[in-house]
Amino acid sequence: MSILYSDYLGYAEDDIVRNQMGETHDLMFVTYKDEYIKKIAEDFNTKYSTKSVEERIDIVLTMTQNIQYMYDSDTKGQEEYWKYPLETLFEQNGDCEDTSFLFCAIVKAMGHDTAIFIFDGHMAAGVSYDRQVEGGDWYDIRGGKNYFYCETTATGYTIGHAPSGLVHFYTYVVK
Repeated sequence: MSILYSDYLGYAEDDIVRNQMGETHDLMFVTYKDEYIKKIAEDFNTKYSTKSVEERIDIVLTMTQNIQYMYDSDTKGQEEYWKYPLETLFEQNGDCEDTSFLFCAIVKAMGHDTAIFIFDGHMAAGVSYDRQVEGGDWYDIRGGKNYFYCETTATGYTIGHAPSGLVHFYTYVVK
């Protein structure tokens, strides 16, 4: 997909604070209504229509895991700099919050409930759907809905499998 530079700049030059935490602020980065994100979601749903919901979501997860991990200090010259999904796609790099926002935006646009998981020094994504596979790492959020952990920064992790030792702080459900 080609992203117009002017569309990229629309996000890159936004004056939003790029390192503040708080539910309303964090969820602004999950731009699932963006036209590019909606097109990507539509393409995933169409191209992989014969696959199960879990397989389609896992394909998106694998895509985000294969975006080059780079520290904000190396790419933006500051300790924290949260990118919008379109910025991450355009630049083809990011860190944990960047790929988590991207994953949540695409999967939400595909029609599934998503969440942002915040840990001590890490951010990850969550997805809720009618899962047929038992087990895995998940969080019961708001009225009994299970959100399965999705590690967006390292290859080899599938839906519902989290690295060990994470200390969970907050979860924000994408609305």
